[in-house]
Amino acid sequence: MMENGYSLHFEKDTCKIYDSRRLEIGEVKMEKRNRSFPISFKPGTNIAMKAEVDDSWLWHRRFGHFNTHALKLLYQKNMMRDLPYLKENNESCEGCLLGKQHRLPFSTDKAWRAKDLLELIHTDVCGPMRTPSHHNNRYFILFIDDFSRMTWVYFLKAKSEVFGIFKKFKALVEKQSGKQIKVLRSDRGKEYTSHEFDKFCEDEGIERQLTVAYTPQQNGVSERKNRTVMEMARSMLKEKGLPNTFWAEAVYTAVYLLNRCPTKAVQDKTPIEAWSGKKPSAKHLRVFGSVCYIHVPDQKRHKLEDKTVRGIFLGYSTQSKGYRVYNLQTKKLTISRDIEVDESATWNWEEEQIERKTIYMPNNQPTTSQEDNDQDTIITPESPATPTSIQDQEESSPESTPRRIRSLTDIYESCNLAILEPGTFEEAAKQEEWVKAMKEEIKTIEKNNTWELADCPKDKDIIGVKWVFKTKLNPDGTIHKHKARLVAKGYSQQPGVDYNETFAPVARLDTIRTLIALAAQKGWSIYQLDVKSAFLNGVLEEEIYIEQPPGFVVKGQEAKVLRLKKALYGLKQAPRAWYSRIDQYFTNHGFRRSKSEPTLYIKTQG
Repeated sequence: MMENGYSLHFEKDTCKIYDSRRLEIGEVKMEKRNRSFPISFKPGTNIAMKAEVDDSWLWHRRFGHFNTHALKLLYQKNMMRDLPYLKENNESCEGCLLGKQHRLPFSTDKAWRAKDLLELIHTDVCGPMRTPSHHNNRYFILFIDDFSRMTWVYFLKAKSEVFGIFKKFKALVEKQSGKQIKVLRSDRGKEYTSHEFDKFCEDEGIERQLTVAYTPQQNGVSERKNRTVMEMARSMLKEKGLPNTFWAEAVYTAVYLLNRCPTKAVQDKTPIEAWSGKKPSAKHLRVFGSVCYIHVPDQKRHKLEDKTVRGIFLGYSTQSKGYRVYNLQTKKLTISRDIEVDESATWNWEEEQIERKTIYMPNNQPTTSQEDNDQDTIITPESPATPTSIQDQEESSPESTPRRIRSLTDIYESCNLAILEPGTFEEAAKQEEWVKAMKEEIKTIEKNNTWELADCPKDKDIIGVKWVFKTKLNPDGTIHKHKARLVAKGYSQQPGVDYNETFAPVARLDTIRTLIALAAQKGWSIYQLDVKSAFLNGVLEEEIYIEQPPGFVVKGQEAKVLRLKKALYGLKQAPRAWYSRIDQYFTNHGFRRSKSEPTLYIKTQG
C-alpha cells in the first residue's frame, strides 16, 4: 500500500489509512490473537449507466413555447406523426416568463367583512371631471362603511383637500355612531399617502390598508361604488337633458338614493337602516331633473304677481325639510318646502321651453314637507350627503311604505321604443317636424340646381315621385333628426328609353382593409368624409321629366313638370351618374385610378 502512495498510521490497536492527499479513507482494528491488521475487500457490483436525452424542452421551443401539457396530448392522442414522447415539465422557461407571465389571480373567496359600524371604511377619489360643477368642483370623494354600506360624498376642487375632508368626515360619523374608525382602506394616491395624513392616522390609532400599485381590485368596494354612482348620475342627467354642469347635483342625489336602495352586502335592510336603525320612506321621492314650480312667499311678491316660478328639481336636502331646486329665473340653487313637481316635463335648455311626455302617475302625493317655513335658503350644492335628516324628512311608519303599482301604460313605456314613421305625404303633412324635414330636402335640391320647370312634353314619359320618411336615432336611442327624401319612381323607367347604363362600381372591403393596414404600417393619417345627398350631384345624359313633388307644386303652373339636370334618388342611372361625376373630379385634380380597383384613386406628391 505504501508503494501505491498510501500512508499508514498505527496508534494503540488501530491502523488508519490515508491517501496521497492525506485524507483518511479507512480504519482497521488489530486482531488480538495474532496481532495483525486484516483487511477484507468486498467485490463490487457491476452497474451499467444509461444516458437518456430529454428533448421535451427542445420541442417546447420548436412549437413556439406552447405549453408542455398540450404537447403531450399531441403524442398521446396520436394527432401528429414523427413526434417523440414528450414529458410534462413544470420547470420555468425563461422565454415563457419574459413573454407570457401574467398577474396572479385574485382570490374569489368571500372577502373579510366588518362586524360593526366604522370597523372598516373604504374611500376613493373620482375625477377630474371635464366640466366643473356650479361651484367649480372637479372631483368627488366617497366614504363607505363596510358593515352598513352607508355612503357619504364630498366634492373637491383639488385632491389636496382630501385630508381636510377626511377629518370632517371622521368627526361627523364618530359623533353620530358613538364609535371610532378602526381601519381605512384606500389606494396609494398621493392624497392618501401624504406625511400629514399618515401622522394623523397614526396619532388617532387608525390602521391603514393601501392597495398595491396598479391594483385597483384590492379596493373593489370603492371602485365599484364609483362606477355605480357615475352610471346612475349619468342616466339621470341624460334622461332629462340636463347640462353637464349639474353633474355634482346628480352625484349627490345618486348617493342619497343608493343609501335607500337594497344591496347584497346587507341582508333585508337598506344601508341607511343598517346605519341608523330606522326604516326610510319613499313617499317624498321624485324624478330628478323634472320641471317644478316653486312657491313664492307673500313677502317676496306683489298682489298681482305670479305665485310660482319655474325651476328644476335637483334632489333632496339633508340639512332642511325641503327640496333642492334650481331657480330658472335667478339661476341659483335653493331649498324650498313648497314645490309641485311635473315628473313628465323636461326643460329644453336651448329653446327655453317645456317639453312633455305622458307618464302614468298612480298616486299623486302632495309635494310639500311638513315644516312651516316659507323662506327659501341659498345653499351650497356640494355639501356632504350625510344621514342627519333621517328623523327630519323620513317617516318609518308602516303606512309610509310604498306599494308597487304598475299600469298598462307604465308597462308599455318600459318596453322597447317603436317609432312610427308616416307612410304617405298626407300623414306627414299633419306633423310639423316632417313638414320641416321636407322643406329642407327641397331647399337642398334647389340649391344644387337639380331640376328646372318645363312644359310637359308629348313624346316623353313623366316619372312619378314620392316622399320617403326616416327617423334617425342617436346611439342611446334618442331621436337625432327627421329625414325626408324625395325619391323618383324608377321602377317605371324603360331601358333604352329612359336610361342606358346603370352599373357603378362599389368599393370592396378587401381594398378598404388593405388601405387601412398600409396606413397603419406607414404611420399615415386617414381622413373620412361623407358627401351630403351624393346622388343629387350626378349629371344626367338622358332627358328625364318628373312630376312636381306633392306639397310643393308651383302655384299657377300646376300643369308643368320638372326636367332633371342632375340625378335624383330612385333613378336607375343615379349611381352611375354620381360615379361619373366623382371620377371626373378626381381625374381633373391629378388622381390616377387603379386598373384593378376602379374605386381606388392615387395621387403622388413630392
